[in-house]
Amino acid sequence: MPFKFDEIPVSTKLDETVKAALDQIKKEKRRKSGRKFLVGCTSVAAAFAAAVIFCVSNPALAAKLPLVGSLFAGLEDDFPYAGDYSDRAQILTPPETPAALETPGEGQAGGEAPAGEEGSAPEDTVAPAEGPYSATDSGLTFTASEIYSDGLSVFLSLQIHSEEAFGFNYDWTEDGDGGKPARDETGNLIPLPASLYPVGRAYIDSEEVVFDSTRLFVEQLDEHNFNGMIKTDLPASMRGMGGSHTMQVSLQHLLADFCDETGAPVSNEENIMDTSLQIDGAWELELPFTADIGSTQVFNNLSSSKDPGQITDVYVSPYQAVVNFVPCSDEWGNPEGGAVCFDENGTLLEKGNQSTDFGSDVFSLDFGPDKKQPAELRLYVIEDWIASCKIRDEETARKQAVSSLTLPLSR
Repeated sequence: MPFKFDEIPVSTKLDETVKAALDQIKKEKRRKSGRKFLVGCTSVAAAFAAAVIFCVSNPALAAKLPLVGSLFAGLEDDFPYAGDYSDRAQILTPPETPAALETPGEGQAGGEAPAGEEGSAPEDTVAPAEGPYSATDSGLTFTASEIYSDGLSVFLSLQIHSEEAFGFNYDWTEDGDGGKPARDETGNLIPLPASLYPVGRAYIDSEEVVFDSTRLFVEQLDEHNFNGMIKTDLPASMRGMGGSHTMQVSLQHLLADFCDETGAPVSNEENIMDTSLQIDGAWELELPFTADIGSTQVFNNLSSSKDPGQITDVYVSPYQAVVNFVPCSDEWGNPEGGAVCFDENGTLLEKGNQSTDFGSDVFSLDFGPDKKQPAELRLYVIEDWIASCKIRDEETARKQAVSSLTLPLSR
């Protein structure tokens, strides 16, 4: 039976949920502009610059990049929570070579070049996929490619196709010549993906979850097409549990930030948060998935101490660890304690987006640059939350800790 979005009892906190999502986007925009350049929600955008040039200049070769149904393979190594998702994922939309990717003379009657300059590539280099896991409105198509869950989060790959053209971002360096965008050795601007912010809400088995658009990692194929990957955390009631589930996504806006051909950021005061582009519509997706917990380890009832906080549960998958830390609060409701985590080599495991800016009781951990699950987690409870945020080495954590916990992990 098709899922009916209008039959979901809408939470009274929906406005707050959407507002929180927009606030998170606003923080992301400020963070990027503070560095004097904009990038597309990715820590490896500069490394992708060559691929952007490659796709725009030669759409025939762009056809060799991962297509819908196999997007994880081209995204998973650079995704902040990297992993072998392509080996484990459920394919939602089977791979299909879009006709628009064919070069002039291949698949076109008489081998004639398309309209425009002789021998030029068609303006649209990728055709949007169609199927039960695709939604189109206002000239914008979202197609769900693959989905995977480790029992802690849902990882989804998407193809995004727009009839309206998007610009690119460009690399602005702190030591650039007079604050100008950086150029390569041939004098060309260095393109980076546009920043995309889908705004809406999501449910898993009708339970509302946080849909954080700042987690959308994208690679831009051309002015109309993106491949993307996003992480959405399971609700606490499902954390560490297997079984079949359904994720429902309902989007109302797509916001985008990019630059003009000179490399200057584009701003439009008529759009939400003055973004470069805003597309309004209704895109609804209903996505089945099965939580794979075969490699997920669960540690419950870990600490009885409650002052200045306690680590109650830890969940570890091959891609991330989720730590449930319940801090004590002062009379104003601010957290008094904090927690930090290191691996067996003394490497600090950075907190991911699941942690709020101030005193989250749940945070996820990225497994660092080598993206491998550690053999051991070493957790330290620090009396002062602000002090915990400043800790970068394990020796300091040991000295300041009021309690600690070591968890050996199986690989």
